[in-house]
Amino acid sequence: MNVIREHPRNENLLVLGGEFGAYITINRGEEWHQIKGAVPMVPVDDIAIHSRDNDLILGTHGRSIWVLDDMTPLEKLSEVVLTSDLHLFDVRDAVGY
Repeated sequence: MNVIREHPRNENLLVLGGEFGAYITINRGEEWHQIKGAVPMVPVDDIAIHSRDNDLILGTHGRSIWVLDDMTPLEKLSEVVLTSDLHLFDVRDAVGY
């Protein structure tokens, strides 16, 4: 593992960067989940959480940077949300360029 960051507003949300991608935990490290989908399976050497926009920024080796716009749903994720039948997260307004 190369880097770990704690979310500034949710101490239970940690993001970890390793040689084979990035991982998150919502319970302070008891259980980890790999971030999949559009995240490349490359070494993650640095992680930043933008304090104003709440964006997750991964610095990777070989693929430059990867940005998750608005990680508020991850910030608000909890065991209660995961065990509920349905949960809708608030989302911020988006701007297309």
